[in-house]
Amino acid sequence: MKIWIVNPFDNLPQEGFRAQRYSLMASALERRGHEVVLWTGDFNHGTKRKRILKQPLPGNIRMLKTLSYPKNICLSRVLSHLLLARVWTKAADAEPVRPDAIVVSSPPLGLALAAVRWGKRHGVKTVVDIQDAWPETFARVLPGWAVKLLGRVAKAVYLGADAISAVAGGYLELARSYGAECPMKKTGHAK
Repeated sequence: MKIWIVNPFDNLPQEGFRAQRYSLMASALERRGHEVVLWTGDFNHGTKRKRILKQPLPGNIRMLKTLSYPKNICLSRVLSHLLLARVWTKAADAEPVRPDAIVVSSPPLGLALAAVRWGKRHGVKTVVDIQDAWPETFARVLPGWAVKLLGRVAKAVYLGADAISAVAGGYLELARSYGAECPMKKTGHAK
């Protein structure tokens, strides 16, 4: 199978840090004979800096241009995620070979929604992998209208998924609370 993995947060092995969830997932799938493309942004979420690679990227990694942001909760992060969703959609449309399946992380919700919608348009099955509860995580710091808006996006992501995996069983329950009825599975720790 051809599988796209879409996640902007994990370190890349080429950065000199340990492999994280999505790089490990890509390696495991490749060992099983699948053809994997890993999509990420050119901004490292952990260091809050543009990525500086110690080695060239292999051909199966697509690095997309996006905006930097200084901290986890800020307007520039929201803008960065919105831009990344738009840039990813255009880049996915330009790929000469369509995948058989997409695994997309949630968060970010906008990128997850873009992948779910892209998959529906192109007849590609999409697995949403929940790493964190958005918007619930931000309910204490965001105004109520923003939480409701993000809740509508989360609902569209979960209802649009063909399957859902999650790092914790509680995240599967969260997806169910939004009305998701697709196959679901707990898959272990995020990092």
